[in-house]
Amino acid sequence: MGSLFMKNFKRKVIESDEQWQKTFLYIHLNPVKHDFVRSVNDWLWSSWVAYENWEEERIINREESLIYFESVDHIKDCIDEIEI
Repeated sequence: MGSLFMKNFKRKVIESDEQWQKTFLYIHLNPVKHDFVRSVNDWLWSSWVAYENWEEERIINREESLIYFESVDHIKDCIDEIEI
């Protein structure tokens, strides 16, 4: 196994704030899109829980992600709009 025998994942440089937002939402909504779960909150291996429960201390840098959105509520609104 390894890159000698298997093709690597496709990589793209993120060049704009809009592209970063779309990528963030894509990552968190992908399990919903492929019917693994009904809601982004149900996917156990997602970092979404860290954004959903803002009060709890987490090891990821949530503030870094928030730079690209107006607020945590804005992120949640984007998720809700796409999930419907």
